[in-house]
Amino acid sequence: MDKNQFDFALPESDKRNKIAVYTKIIILPVLVYVAYLLSYFGFIELNIGINAIILSTFMLIIALLFTIHSAEYGCFVFECQKDDFKKELKSFILKSLLTIGKDTKSNANFDEFIKDYSKFIRNENIANVGAGVFSLLGVLGTFICIAISLAPLDASFDENVLALITSISSAFYVAIYGTILALWWIFFERFGITRFKKLVNRQKLVTKNFFWSKEELQERFMQEGISSFSKISTIFGYVSNKEFFSQLDKLVEQKFLNFTNLLENEENAITLSSEHIKQTLSSLSKSQKEQKDILRVYTDILNALNTFNKNFESMQIGFADNYAKLHTLSDEKLTRFERAVNTLVTSINNQAGLNNEQAK
Repeated sequence: MDKNQFDFALPESDKRNKIAVYTKIIILPVLVYVAYLLSYFGFIELNIGINAIILSTFMLIIALLFTIHSAEYGCFVFECQKDDFKKELKSFILKSLLTIGKDTKSNANFDEFIKDYSKFIRNENIANVGAGVFSLLGVLGTFICIAISLAPLDASFDENVLALITSISSAFYVAIYGTILALWWIFFERFGITRFKKLVNRQKLVTKNFFWSKEELQERFMQEGISSFSKISTIFGYVSNKEFFSQLDKLVEQKFLNFTNLLENEENAITLSSEHIKQTLSSLSKSQKEQKDILRVYTDILNALNTFNKNFESMQIGFADNYAKLHTLSDEKLTRFERAVNTLVTSINNQAGLNNEQAK
């Protein structure tokens, strides 16, 4: 399967700047807050106290933090991640391919992929409670302004009335600011979600050829079912033919005959093998007996050789002893003979000396 056939080009969206998008979203709360500041410093004739300014500042900070989780800003983040979105979508398509006939498409749901992918674009929990948070902050700020601005109980009636009027005026402005923020949040939520859906629908339209639709699956399954039924009907038509059954009977009979012949051949082979085994065992038995006789003869020969060796060793020992004795006797006789010769020579010499003396 060639993965390049699933390459696609996503529709180009308007190139927007991050700061411009953020400024567009937050411009209304900032302008209202600036108007409150101008009124507090006397540039605009509105009765706004310091308490209302402080509470409005707190609400503006919350709005600035919440802005990055609005639908409009999330749509901008989604547009910036076009390459990553394309890569993830292609991987999602390849993981769930289904081949029906000659066509191969993804059996997954594009809407489920968008739902899972968009979870990480922004914090959905903050987005869902944004309008409620700003409304509650407006109501809470109203009560805080009234409570803080009331004069002490020991003050005069005129002072109490004046403080009450001032606190109510500031409280109304805080409530108005909270309501404006809530409406502002709802507007950009609806606006951003609408923009996001339009962008997703364009991308879904581009990639629709890579996904099996419910209608396509039903149509293909019906076609495959009809094709299978037509094949089955063809098989039944062939099976119901008399010629088929006659050929089948002949084929079964031939197979049975071949099987019978095979059994007979196996039986004959087993019989021959058993006879050969018996003959082989008989031959082995005879060979074993002959080997025992040969072993007995070899044993006798070995015993005779051992006896001969022992006798030969005894003879060698006797010869050695006799030779030693003979050598000893020869030495003794030779010594005696030398002594006798020496004695005879001495006697002859002595006798010759005597004869010489007598001759003188």
